[in-house]
Amino acid sequence: MVRIILSWSLILLSGYSLADIKPKVEYRDSETQNQSKIGPNRLYIEMFGNAFYYSINYDRLIFPKTIFRVGYSRLKLDQFSMGSVSTADFKSTLVPITVSYLFNSNQQQMEIGGGVVPSRESYIETSDGDQFKQLFSIFATGIWGYRFQTTNSPISFRLAYTPMIGLNNSLVLLTWFGASIGYSF
Repeated sequence: MVRIILSWSLILLSGYSLADIKPKVEYRDSETQNQSKIGPNRLYIEMFGNAFYYSINYDRLIFPKTIFRVGYSRLKLDQFSMGSVSTADFKSTLVPITVSYLFNSNQQQMEIGGGVVPSRESYIETSDGDQFKQLFSIFATGIWGYRFQTTNSPISFRLAYTPMIGLNNSLVLLTWFGASIGYSF
């Protein structure tokens, strides 16, 4: 399942299936009637949000108001403790994959979407006799947020509520928020 999702992500990112689609978002300033074009691609850094701590993301406007996004986050800690479990050499990799719809076509937009976040953790559990463990998890995630981008700057800002639900053996619900800054091209 994860291989299928990652394969489609790479196809969309390479532009193979979208080679002829080059949408532009047009903003119109009502006072000066000047138009500015914002590119369909955006690179941004998100703090917290869909990848817990931080992520580096790429999103692309694939239809006039629909955005496809893929991100990457890697976390490495020498020691990590949660409850009665102590670990050493904790490593976590997360790949948020989402689709969002934008409401409003001016500088301020509401964004609603969802997707999945595959996650892989590896660590040595020191409280249980130094056992190496690996976990693979999938989270369903949502996006309900606000985007702001001016007509004369490629810099954009985003604030979002990003709840996550663990889809493995036990149901885990996380209430999370994120903030990001990005560059459109």
